[in-house]
Amino acid sequence: MYICEICGKEFENLEDLEILNGYYICNECNEDEYVCCGDCNSLVKQEDAYYIDGDYYCDECTICCYCCEEIARVSNCYCYHNNYSICESCYDECYFTCDRCGEIERYEDGNRFDDNYYCEYCYNNVLEDCGIHNYGYKPCCNFLHEENEATLRKNNLHIGIELEIQGSDLIGFCNEINSEYDFDDGNFYLKTDGSLLDNGVEIVSQPMTYKYITENKDWKFCYKQIHNYDMSDTSGCGLHFHLDREYLTGKDIKMIDYIVNTFSDFFETVGGRKYDYYCQKRDKRIDDWGMATDSRYSAVNLNNSNTVELRFCKSTYNYNTFIQRVKMIFAIVEFAKRYKNKFKDIINWHYDCFCEKFNKVYKEKFGVDIDFSLD
Repeated sequence: MYICEICGKEFENLEDLEILNGYYICNECNEDEYVCCGDCNSLVKQEDAYYIDGDYYCDECTICCYCCEEIARVSNCYCYHNNYSICESCYDECYFTCDRCGEIERYEDGNRFDDNYYCEYCYNNVLEDCGIHNYGYKPCCNFLHEENEATLRKNNLHIGIELEIQGSDLIGFCNEINSEYDFDDGNFYLKTDGSLLDNGVEIVSQPMTYKYITENKDWKFCYKQIHNYDMSDTSGCGLHFHLDREYLTGKDIKMIDYIVNTFSDFFETVGGRKYDYYCQKRDKRIDDWGMATDSRYSAVNLNNSNTVELRFCKSTYNYNTFIQRVKMIFAIVEFAKRYKNKFKDIINWHYDCFCEKFNKVYKEKFGVDIDFSLD
């Protein structure tokens, strides 16, 4: 005796029934065209089933994707914020699983660090564990100089430095810096930067005089760790300098803005890279030199109230190259101080004339010519 799974009637002959995945269905009931769910194997009318990737699925085993609003298998979906189901296709395109807490988040709401994706909460915790501050972090300024130097800012140029660096063992690098040396004691700190890859970090210094930069051990220690952990200075990494406005006059700033933009070929050579999106060359009217533009991504960024930022240098893992670029920045300011009252003459200089005059200032200040052979 055979019993129809749908209506419950008994049948003596198997020819009066259809067998569907082990279920007996009489011919009368089968006129409604039943199918078996590909996941739970329950019987369901074909018209009530969902056809997905070559098979039928019942209502209990399917759900509407929160993202694309298409019907998907529950077994192939991901749970987003404990309330919403995301189909596999939408997950692959728009979502990720946090490598720390396991929660699912949109890519746009997460952050990547050291080859892993994190939700915002875990990302901040990972950065904190590594001693890295977020991009907006700005501690109180501590103007650093050697004991025998002038203390007034208007009498001694202080420069803040931002060195962008990256490497495969970024966490090890950051942990070494923060465990072996108090890198957040007021002289330096680490922070994120959106222009860097997920394994990059920005090393930021407090404003320092030239003598402090070259005679203090801080930067040498930093470069020692850069080499120990095989950090690199790939093309996306920059070396930015913030000049203290307290030391500069309006004419100084006008001259700096003009020469860095006008003689860009020279500064691209000594700075180690071409001007690009993050370091845009400007062409202004004569009365507009020294005035801020609508973008901070200028070779000379004048949008900061307390500093003039020079952005044209490439980062470097070579300490000697780093020091030469530091010297170049101080030479730019020295040049501006010497020639600020001769602006109308300088706008008529050709390239070779400027190079000769600038190198003369550099040599008088540091005792050597600019070395173009360094990285």
